[in-house]
Amino acid sequence: MVSIRPQCLEYDQAMLNDAVRPRLRIFAVPLRLGVLLLALSSSSAVATDAIEFDLDQVRWVNRILVVAADSQQQRDLLAMASDAKAHSCQFSNRDLRMLLIVAGSTVFFDGKAVGATSASRLIAQLGLPEEEFAMLLIGKDGGIKQRWRSAVPVQEIFAVIDGMPMRRSESDADLDCR
Repeated sequence: MVSIRPQCLEYDQAMLNDAVRPRLRIFAVPLRLGVLLLALSSSSAVATDAIEFDLDQVRWVNRILVVAADSQQQRDLLAMASDAKAHSCQFSNRDLRMLLIVAGSTVFFDGKAVGATSASRLIAQLGLPEEEFAMLLIGKDGGIKQRWRSAVPVQEIFAVIDGMPMRRSESDADLDCR
């Protein structure tokens, strides 16, 4: 089976600046954090070039790490972002892609803004708690494999994935990430 590798692990700087500016009052947060970039957003972050996305599009092709946070969970997002950026090769080996939900309304998939209709559908489908940090690992079959209520090291996420029967059969084709 052919897998789709993430094409872009960086979020669009202008898009994130527009998303962060309305909510950030005390200090500026560095915005070059990679895969799980801190995106404290407003609905204006979803540009006219937003993509339409549904989890069925990646079923049997990719695993999805969903990270949902509001503007109060800056520390958890920063911790997860710095850890994820340092392990982008391992994310690729595990066919792992990111879905970031900010402030319960704005959704980014692999750094691209998701349209409002798709975003609303995804949020409802995932049943995430409002105003709480949450992480979900969705397997290639579309099922939720693990839930976390705070940021965890990527090694813990990798351990869950590496224990999956499908992943054990895929690991022979891994790239050398050293």
